[in-house]
Amino acid sequence: MSRLFKGVLLVGAAAGAVYAAKNFLGDGGASSGEATLTFADGTSVSFSPSDIQGQEFVDIARKLVESGV
Repeated sequence: MSRLFKGVLLVGAAAGAVYAAKNFLGDGGASSGEATLTFADGTSVSFSPSDIQGQEFVDIARKLVESGV
């Protein structure tokens, strides 16, 4: 049962990351806004497109969207 739960949790986290990436890129990408990823355990991380981590997030998100995930 715990293996199933971990699998569902992983799929949910991946789906949330893809959803956040699509929303972040759809709202203007690196030119405006801030992206916040919220994980299943309640923790969250915010990215601003003006800092290095934000640019890395934009690059990863763009690749995910281009690949059709």
